[in-house]
Amino acid sequence: MLLNLNQKFATMDGKIMKDVNVFEDDNGDKTQVITDLTLERVISLALSEPADQKMSGADKIKCFELLLRVIVNKGGEVELKADEIAFIQNLVKVKYRVLIVGQAVRMLDNMPAGLL
Repeated sequence: MLLNLNQKFATMDGKIMKDVNVFEDDNGDKTQVITDLTLERVISLALSEPADQKMSGADKIKCFELLLRVIVNKGGEVELKADEIAFIQNLVKVKYRVLIVGQAVRMLDNMPAGLL
């Protein structure tokens, strides 16, 4: 299934959720960058920082391989098999709160998220 990773998450009142990243340069100066929260970011964090750190080595390698495919996507889309989507959904479910989980699961199933 071809998945659009540029889909955005919404708050309960229909506004786009924001993602805050802090970058530190070589001098220790920090820069804060605020962007819209996208499916790519949610999936990338679920794969790179899974809530279950006791998962098998094979599952950690699977996370890494999927992460590579997601972060090098061209045009904001990635092709995923049904079992890969189910694997990602399970990671998202244990990492995030209800509002993100509900929207992410719908997005991963190619359904409208429902809040935008």
